Amino acid sequence: MVEYARLPAFPGADAKQVLAGGDDYELVFTARQERRAEIEALARELKLALARVGSIQKGEVALQVLDAERRAMPLVRGFDHFAP
Repeated sequence: MVEYARLPAFPGADAKQVLAGGDDYELVFTARQERRAEIEALARELKLALARVGSIQKGEVALQVLDAERRAMPLVRGFDHFAP
C-alpha cells in the first residue's frame, strides 16, 4: 500500500506525473518496522533524506495507492520497457 500524499514530488505535479511520468527516480526498499529507528538514525548520520511512503500488507499481492482519505486511487502506469 502506497500513500500518495507521502510520495516525493515536484511542486505542481499531478498524479499521472508523480506515479508514471518522467525520468525522475527514487530508490524504494522495504524494512521491518522493528528496524525503523536504526534506519532513521543511519539516514541522519549520512544526511540522506528518506520518505516512508507506505507499507506491505498481508493478502493478495497487488499495488494499491491511497489518497489522503485512504481511498484507492486508479493505478497509472508508465512506459513498460519489458513489454513484448
